[in-house]
Amino acid sequence: MDKTMRFDLVSLSLFVAVAETQNLTHAARRKHTAVSAVSKRIAELEQQVGTQLMLRLPRGITLTPAGHSLLYHARQVFRNLEKMEEELSDYAAGIRGHIRIYTISAALMNHLPRVVSDYLSLYPQTDIEIEEQTGMNVVQGLLAGEADVGFFSSWTPAAGIVFWPWQHDLLSVLVWPDHPPGRAQRADLCRHRQ
Repeated sequence: MDKTMRFDLVSLSLFVAVAETQNLTHAARRKHTAVSAVSKRIAELEQQVGTQLMLRLPRGITLTPAGHSLLYHARQVFRNLEKMEEELSDYAAGIRGHIRIYTISAALMNHLPRVVSDYLSLYPQTDIEIEEQTGMNVVQGLLAGEADVGFFSSWTPAAGIVFWPWQHDLLSVLVWPDHPPGRAQRADLCRHRQ
C-alpha cells in the first residue's frame, strides 16, 4: 500500500496564507477565495497528515507544532519552485546552462573570480550562481545536491564526495618583532602555541 502523501500546491498556498495572516478571512481575501473554501482545504490537509495543524481561536488561529513544521516545509517548496521557474526562464531566454557553486571565502577572494571570468568568456550563455559557505556547508551542499561544484580546504572532512586538489594558498603570520616567532625565519605554529 502506497502511504506517500501527495500535497496539492493550492492547499499548501492557502495554508501558508492562513499561517501568515493568522486569520481565515484575511487569508481568503489575500488569495481571492471564499472563506469556506479555505476552511475546507485546511480540513482536508489535516485529514491527509492525520493531525491538527492549527487551533481555531475566537480572534484567529494559531499553529500547532505540526502546523509549524508544515509551514517551514511549505515555504521551502515554494522557494524551490521559484528557483525552478527562474532557471527554466533562463533557458527560455537563451541561457544554456546553470552552475551552482558553494565556496569558502579564501577561494572566493583569491582564485575563483579569475576562473569564473575565464569560463564565462568561453561559455557566455551560462548562468553561474556563487554562494559563500563554510567548508562543512560546502560539503553538505554537494551531498544534498544543492551545489554542482564546491571549493573547500583540504582539512575539511569530505566523506562521500570525490574531490581533487585545485590551488595551494600561502599563508602568512603577522606578529610583533619581539614576539618569539617574529625572530625566526620560519614559524612553527605548533611549537609557539600559547
